[in-house]
Amino acid sequence: MGNFPQGVNYHNRATAVFTNYTHQFGRKRTLSNSAVLSMLQDRDGDIWVGTEVGLNRFDRKTGTFKRYTKDTGNPKALQADPALSLAEDADGNIWVGTGSGGLHRFNKHTEEFHQYTATGAPNALNSIAVWHLLVDRAGRLWVATDSGGLNLYRPATDDVEHFKVDASDPAAPKYNYIWNILQDRQGRIWLGTSGGLEEFTPSNGVRRPSANY
Repeated sequence: MGNFPQGVNYHNRATAVFTNYTHQFGRKRTLSNSAVLSMLQDRDGDIWVGTEVGLNRFDRKTGTFKRYTKDTGNPKALQADPALSLAEDADGNIWVGTGSGGLHRFNKHTEEFHQYTATGAPNALNSIAVWHLLVDRAGRLWVATDSGGLNLYRPATDDVEHFKVDASDPAAPKYNYIWNILQDRQGRIWLGTSGGLEEFTPSNGVRRPSANY
């Protein structure tokens, strides 16, 4: 369990004992920061922890962490903090949504990051703040942004498609501030926005749900 700002708590169900993992100054194999914002267990069983200061990979055998922290002098390193959201795609890449540097794709075998940020290009990410990530059942990566609406990553062209407020399009999102994304059993995607809840169906656009939602 991730805590803000008390690190990570691990519960051993066999012994009913909790172990707390925190940042410890001067000890490089501890968490990079105790303010935990996101967690992910990937297909290989690795635990990833996003914090206010970087990404961490937990080693179950040693009970220690490997840190991946911001290094703007190295283009293959993480370029920004905090690590707000994590997701794994069908190829095993770890995606990191940051609060100030857009989206990062991490290859855990080469340990290299690739950054996608708001450059102003037509099909670039349109916000530097990424609140949440969702890989849906079709393997598509959806990116919830702060002020940039919903973005869809397109691996064939290595860019994104935008779904933003558009007064001329009744199927467009009603709000550009999207905090969370969830896919339900019917395949619908739900958006938690600054104006409430929206139901999104990729082929049908967005509609406001009825009042009981």
